[in-house]
Amino acid sequence: MRGPMNGPMNGPVDEKHLDGAALVRYLDHEGPAADRARDDAHLRACAACAADLEALRDEADRVSRWLRRHDLAAPTTTAAAPTTTPGARSATPAAHSA
Repeated sequence: MRGPMNGPMNGPVDEKHLDGAALVRYLDHEGPAADRARDDAHLRACAACAADLEALRDEADRVSRWLRRHDLAAPTTTAAAPTTTPGARSATPAAHSA
């Protein structure tokens, strides 16, 4: 990736390159199809952005391998709902009535 303060991972420096958010959306297959098609065309034509995408992909792969090696699940963006067992006490104390 381009250096700290002058590369797309820190936001667009100029309008000719994809910023970090666009690269992450592309890597994660997110966003509208029209944006993905535009970014795909740009990545085929721009060696600098293609190199940034490849570096981002390599880093994501390294993190995934580390998580698997340490038997950890990949983080999710949604919080899991608390689970309760029938008859189990709540973790928060109930208010007592007088």
